[in-house]
Amino acid sequence: MAGGVLRKRAPKAAQPLTASAEVLPIHGTKRAEAARYRQPRAITAAAETVDIGAAWAARARSSYTAWQMEAWTGYERVGEIHYAFQLVSNVLSRLRIYAAVRPMEGESPVGAQDAAKDGTIKSQLATDADELMTEIDGPAFSNLARTFGLNMNVPGECYLVRLVEDLPNGQQSVTWKFVSTDELIVDADGAVLRPIRGDTASQKVLKSTVGPDGKKRKPYIGRVWRPHPRYSGEPDSSMTGVADLIEELLILQRLVRSASRTRLNNGLLFLPDGLLSAKQFNAVQGLDEQGNPLPEDELDSMVNDQGNSLVSDLMQAFITAVQDEGDASAVAPVMITGEGGLAEQIKWITFDRRSDDWLVQRTEKTLERILSGLDVPKEVITGFANVKYSNALVIDENLYKAHIEPLALVLVDALTAIFLRPMLRAKGYSEDDINRMIVWYDPSEIVTRKDQASDADKGFAAMVLGPEAWRREHGFSDDDKPSEADLAMMILTKGSIPLPPDVQQALLKTLLPTVLGAQREASQESSPVPFPQSAEDILQPSQEAAQAVSDVASTGEVTAA
Repeated sequence: MAGGVLRKRAPKAAQPLTASAEVLPIHGTKRAEAARYRQPRAITAAAETVDIGAAWAARARSSYTAWQMEAWTGYERVGEIHYAFQLVSNVLSRLRIYAAVRPMEGESPVGAQDAAKDGTIKSQLATDADELMTEIDGPAFSNLARTFGLNMNVPGECYLVRLVEDLPNGQQSVTWKFVSTDELIVDADGAVLRPIRGDTASQKVLKSTVGPDGKKRKPYIGRVWRPHPRYSGEPDSSMTGVADLIEELLILQRLVRSASRTRLNNGLLFLPDGLLSAKQFNAVQGLDEQGNPLPEDELDSMVNDQGNSLVSDLMQAFITAVQDEGDASAVAPVMITGEGGLAEQIKWITFDRRSDDWLVQRTEKTLERILSGLDVPKEVITGFANVKYSNALVIDENLYKAHIEPLALVLVDALTAIFLRPMLRAKGYSEDDINRMIVWYDPSEIVTRKDQASDADKGFAAMVLGPEAWRREHGFSDDDKPSEADLAMMILTKGSIPLPPDVQQALLKTLLPTVLGAQREASQESSPVPFPQSAEDILQPSQEAAQAVSDVASTGEVTAA
């Protein structure tokens, strides 16, 4: 099964993600960092394992399901809302999660395996925690996180379910999913998932499982919701405050669509009596369409035929031009005959619907109020209309801090409460050990801070940032730093630092030994007088000059030779 894992397999070596993992940023950006564990939560949520029968009965008695239906309607029918929540959820899907140990102070959590190496927790506890995380983490987690984000933003509530499928080889495939409250239902068979509305063939029954103690256990179902400030057991969402506005917007859209489709859209065409179409004119003249004389019986029938009226001929010409663009009537004018004064009486009367402007303005104002009430910045919903395209490719830090990070904290807190700790409890661990384990996240795949590279340029020019920081913010590693020879070449070519002649000679001899050596040998061969040893000694750099070369290459500072 896609996204599932096979039970009764040998545990693989755990490779947990750590929040301190170094990831090189792309040019001009910085990777997002995980929050401190004890950072205040901007969004609070509740999570608990539930008995689906009791939960279903309580839900049937509640009135909040009505606004949840309206919220889903707004998400499905209003494109701006759909785009906004899709964007936030897609960004949330880039998270990676791992088993970690809760820190004692305000520090970042430590991966389970790292904590086991330090002796903070038992090695077996770390192994079991990582093994459990393989059930929910992996390629399928992206879709799981995305579904979680959508459900928390729209209805403010969802379920975490554990699907168990028996395989022919005696093993089991286990899949964890976040599902909406409309997808999980209760019928005569018990808890049932309904992936496709009204399709009973697609339904999946949540089966009971047998625990390590041999006892039968009910299907595992956990509920996550944003508590309503008035009734903490009910969910809350930003969609509740704009439910009436969404209904108004849909009504206005229908009015605009109806006005656009009205039969009076193109006005009225007034035609005076006495005009004849080309077909009628031929009939009066006793000729057919090819100009041949008509028999008397056919002539009487054509003249008296109502289908040959001017209006019918015009309508036929209009319809033919629309249905068949290759027909001659699509480009040829309609031929009409009559007295000259009748042409001035032909009028096209249009209707000025002044309500159109009012409808458009009212629709725009209603949509603006909706966007202002959603839990997503309006600038994000309008598609970064006022920023450069290159800047719109990365996630704004304000968006991440205000909307992505709070959802990430809600997600890991919920998975800690309804996934990791209950599963460790089922393995028989003590409450002290269980309470130390948490699910944490790594947001390094989320990019923020668009102008970090330009800020690094300014800091380096002002001498408040070093070369290492400059390379890091521009996406280069320390392996890319220049060598001593590179620095020497830069100093010689730029000429920004004055060097004594013997230091310049030493640098050139070090950087260009082959060229200078070949030139000197050629000069010696062409000279009839042998090159004196004293001159050779002069060309060799002194110990002080060699030391000066080393100092310039390493520090860039010139010392007296």
